[in-house]
Amino acid sequence: RPENLNLFSNLGFMLLLSLYPIGNGVGWVFISFQTEVDESHFVRNHYFAHFNQTINGWRVLHHWRDNHLNVHDFLIILIAAIIMSINFCISIFLASQTIAQIRKAKTFSSNYRLLQIKILRALFAQAWDAIVVILLIKDYR
Repeated sequence: RPENLNLFSNLGFMLLLSLYPIGNGVGWVFISFQTEVDESHFVRNHYFAHFNQTINGWRVLHHWRDNHLNVHDFLIILIAAIIMSINFCISIFLASQTIAQIRKAKTFSSNYRLLQIKILRALFAQAWDAIVVILLIKDYR
């Protein structure tokens, strides 16, 4: 919708859009400050026992400590999962709207439409690359 392009030259609109990534950054920093230093060396001992590697400097969330649920740490994990789910839903919505607008556009030439679809596929490939890395590389997890 070309009439909406003028919004991006409006400083107030750009500030409003910038609240989303800034809010995400502040939220993730807040969540990271809720973690604890691994004084029990749980992560270091686990990695040494399972992977024969020595690592240091981890901050952890022990949501199940001494066979009891640690509510504070569980809530932090739950909040992080909710934030990631909301971001995932927003990205799916924006991607589907982009695809729908590219398909409906009447002013694009066929070559320009193909270029837009190729760019969109490249963006999807980047997202799938991250998913594959997380799922397949056990050291990453």
